[in-house]
Amino acid sequence: MPSHKMAICCVATSKTHESRSIRPPAAEGERLRFQWNSPLVISAFDNKTIYYGGSYLFKSTDRGDSWTRLGGDLTNNQERDKLPIMGRVPDKNTMSRHDGVQAWPEITTITESSMNRDLLYVGTDDGNLQVTRDGGKSWKNVSPKKGTYVSRIIASRFAEGTAYLTLDGHRSNDFGVYVFVSSDYGETWKPIRNGLADDVGTVHVIREHYRNAKLLFLGTERGLYWSNDQGGHWMKLKLNLPTVPVDDIAIHPRENDLVLATHGRSIWILDDLGPLEQMTDSIPSEELHVFDTRPATEWRIANRSGVTGHKAFFGPNPPNGASITYYLKTKPPEKEKVKITVSNKEGRVIRDIDGTGDVGLNRVTWDLRTRSVNEAPREEGAAAATGGAGGSLAAKRAGRRVRRRRWWRRRRLRRVPGRPARRAG
Repeated sequence: MPSHKMAICCVATSKTHESRSIRPPAAEGERLRFQWNSPLVISAFDNKTIYYGGSYLFKSTDRGDSWTRLGGDLTNNQERDKLPIMGRVPDKNTMSRHDGVQAWPEITTITESSMNRDLLYVGTDDGNLQVTRDGGKSWKNVSPKKGTYVSRIIASRFAEGTAYLTLDGHRSNDFGVYVFVSSDYGETWKPIRNGLADDVGTVHVIREHYRNAKLLFLGTERGLYWSNDQGGHWMKLKLNLPTVPVDDIAIHPRENDLVLATHGRSIWILDDLGPLEQMTDSIPSEELHVFDTRPATEWRIANRSGVTGHKAFFGPNPPNGASITYYLKTKPPEKEKVKITVSNKEGRVIRDIDGTGDVGLNRVTWDLRTRSVNEAPREEGAAAATGGAGGSLAAKRAGRRVRRRRWWRRRRLRRVPGRPARRAG
């Protein structure tokens, strides 16, 4: 089977669910090579322009209706059937000769500079890192370690000549940790792996925060790492994330959430990167630092049941309320608890919350209530303790909820056996 048929590239409409192939065409008798997960990039300058990587870099300015090739074959174009395996050139009797890899070599990663539409980087699985500064008319191989699989190349959105690179050599029995940065369009590369031990495994992906140039995230074979000094030092970001390969990273530009694609442990989301974005060199030396909280929305939940939809599985939503994040330099004494006090704009205390006392970053969610659901409703005279009229209104609402529950409880007890209960409303 021709290898170019392994590449699946299609477009679909959400209204009619129609789809059609937009795969780049091959010339008569030509065999194009593509990865199982060939990279596809939408231009930051025009959403009709897309780039697709195989043995060539393909560009379309009409969402895939037509394609042009930017330059020639960007790989070394070696014939793998002529390369020795364990000292011997394979033949037709060699078992597992290609080990499930339909074609080789091909492009594995593409990035377009968000500051210059003519600046493109392309990495390949046979160790080439090609850069063009004229929109693909000419290319230059700038790999710092030729022959090593390029797992990710990212052009910085803050400095045109800056780019971040990760390599993965485990296919060649090389389990080194390779993370680089360049400030001169790839002419020279500087290793940035301080804080990354030799046993973190191979590196799959690096990602730059879209607002903070110093904030970087790194996905490795054994977890997630982050840096707030542009790769000068890396720290492991664990929380409740298991030690698992992190294959890809995305940062939601509106919510500022961190989205991780892991191998075998599904999608993980870290809500609100604000505290990491606000982290400075002086904060770790402070005894206590409270980070800015992003705006919270109070939802009015509709209690509906009976509609199961297509019974698809979804992960839990973020907790309702405002997330309060703070940093502790030292752990409080054993008998002391961390207390968080919430005040209104007049400075009146409306809620006390128990916090956590872990060293480092802590996060507690305030449910936007003026009292806990386990507290008894406050009397009318206690309104001042919850903020004047607002406290009185909250007490009235709580009282109505209690009376409503009691009424439904009495009604259920009066039901005649065998007779269905009438649904309210």
